[in-house]
Amino acid sequence: MNKLLLSIAFAFIFSNPVHGQTTITNQSALEVGDVLSAQFTDTSASEGPAGAGQAWDFSDLPKVGPEVAIPVVSVASTGYQSQFTTATMAIDYEGTNFTFLKTTDTTMEITGVVSDGNPFIYDNSEIIFKYPFSYASSFADTFSGSYTLDSVTVSRTGTVSFLCDANGTLIMPTGVVSSTLRIKFIEMITDVAHYGNIAVTTTTNSTSYFWMIASNKNPLMKITYTTKTANGITTESEEDYYYVSFVSVNEINPVLTGLTLFPNPTTGNLFFAFDLGEDAQLNLSVKNYLGQKVKSLGVKDLLRGNQLIELETDELPAGFYLLHIEMENSSPIVVKFRKE
Repeated sequence: MNKLLLSIAFAFIFSNPVHGQTTITNQSALEVGDVLSAQFTDTSASEGPAGAGQAWDFSDLPKVGPEVAIPVVSVASTGYQSQFTTATMAIDYEGTNFTFLKTTDTTMEITGVVSDGNPFIYDNSEIIFKYPFSYASSFADTFSGSYTLDSVTVSRTGTVSFLCDANGTLIMPTGVVSSTLRIKFIEMITDVAHYGNIAVTTTTNSTSYFWMIASNKNPLMKITYTTKTANGITTESEEDYYYVSFVSVNEINPVLTGLTLFPNPTTGNLFFAFDLGEDAQLNLSVKNYLGQKVKSLGVKDLLRGNQLIELETDELPAGFYLLHIEMENSSPIVVKFRKE
């Protein structure tokens, strides 16, 4: 299984401000249409100390590769709705790999993943957050699931341990953030592949640290240490990234409303319609799932009222893309579309 699927899934957090301390609730939960942009870095960072009133300095972390855009999509759009019937949304990795999530008033749970087209369905879902939580909150959970590939059945069991182990000030490459809350999340997975009468066991143990603030849906920084043992061989790795920006379907600039893309998916040109509440200058571009700009529509000076813009897609290969609409003094608006 692709460990990155679960790794990034844990990074999607839900926040709500409460007087006196940072408290995380489900009131600002992710929704279909949200898009996260993450920047991977080298693995020179250390999580630093636990406890109250800490200060963590990650200001000089070198970037590795381009920003990565990660959208939240409907279960129906993945094509796996018949397998993941309890999921309420999915995190989409380049249109081929998915993490399926279920939200309730009190929990966020992983109901399974799809890796390289192979559905891995959890019969006992993995709870990754219990609401509300704040500094010193903790819980533990167990989960299990299985999938079959080429007549080989793989069974998974696992445990998680969750602890809000620190708070303080986070110094990032993008700025200084106070009143942050850090979560320590330990996940231990055992996968057993059954080849007839032969069972091959793989264990994957990871410890992740997330830094969050009450006013954002996602963590600001994440560090994960992973140890994997398969066929008697043990490997260790570290993965670090911070969050460059987050675009929510509920945080769109009120000047621009009613945005729709059609036809989506498209085999030819794409049209997007919206309404401007006042005259505005828009910078329009298209990026792929690696965050690389593949097309620019340039800057458009538009008058107040209904708008209809045509996007030529002939030169774009088949796949998933993100339309970026940037306006002065507002967060970018990002909308996913597919070229067939």
